[in-house]
Amino acid sequence: LLAAAYPVRSPAASITMAASLPDAVSEVLPSKVAEDPGVVPLWRALRGCYPSDEAALTALTANKGIVTPWVVSPSTITSNNALLRGMLGKQRALNVITKNPGVLACDPERLAISSPQEIEAVASATSAVGRASTPLAVAALALFTLALLPSAGVMDAELAGSIVRPASGAIGATAFFAALAGATAAQRRS
Repeated sequence: LLAAAYPVRSPAASITMAASLPDAVSEVLPSKVAEDPGVVPLWRALRGCYPSDEAALTALTANKGIVTPWVVSPSTITSNNALLRGMLGKQRALNVITKNPGVLACDPERLAISSPQEIEAVASATSAVGRASTPLAVAALALFTLALLPSAGVMDAELAGSIVRPASGAIGATAFFAALAGATAAQRRS
């Protein structure tokens, strides 16, 4: 009875399944995830969404959760890709999943009720945050996104304003003092 409730995977089965993954994929994933037999069908589903192994590997590197068997299923990935292609067309859908691979792991029913503009805006914001290299830039992008939520009907405008106004002041002050410190340091060097 206990064995039925808690199946034990044989190490050999995990090694065999992991061997089915390209080496580059296995290297990107944490070993526990790469060894899970459920990763192979997820990788295949993900790979089918992109024009090349390299593009799929770039997406996986950006968001490893999209091939985590306890988070997403292959059918979710393929359903979302088909939904995005139907909604946006092949090229725009590829642009969205390139900017935000995590959209492939979304709940397909919720994704279906999103507008194309919302999907593309979130993909662009996600990509921008991913490219941000400083905490200040990440904070600024987060505030910008938060400021847009009322227009999407996601958050009350008064609540968003009560968060955005003081936080943007703090970010502005931090940026000012960082620039001042940089200018002072540059002046001392010269």
